Amino acid sequence: MDIVFLRDLRIETVIGIYDWEREIKQTVVLDLEMATDVARAAASDRIEDALDYKAVAKRLITFVGESRYQLVETLAEACARIVREVGDLWRRARESDKHLATLALDTQIRFATPADRAAFTQELQEAVLALASRYHEEGASGGRDHRLVVVAHPAPRARKEE
Repeated sequence: MDIVFLRDLRIETVIGIYDWEREIKQTVVLDLEMATDVARAAASDRIEDALDYKAVAKRLITFVGESRYQLVETLAEACARIVREVGDLWRRARESDKHLATLALDTQIRFATPADRAAFTQELQEAVLALASRYHEEGASGGRDHRLVVVAHPAPRARKEE
């Protein structure tokens, strides 16, 4: 097994337990070591056979940048889960000469009032649960479980120039 290093990945995010920390973006620095077998890529000289560390980095940049954890430990565990799960899925897809299907959603919304935000949250929850119950087939042969995570958080305010 070989190791691919991804060092000094700097991502701006909101993290912390204090009110002032929740109002600003701070830099989180990630160093990753990903175990992979580079033999196939070395033999073929094809990018399709190599660990796509750019895709891993982009996924982490999006995830960390949009996250709003209070503890660094919780963020680190969530990042590790992403690297483990996506890495394993990528490896298995590569071994079977298949592409890894993913889904991403991203939007920004401005609520006029806290009551509007609460109503939106309730409607979103109901809509996601309705869709999940409509398409979820517990006993489907050949079916595949997918993880769905929906996160909403206040966008950080721009820093005032000092």
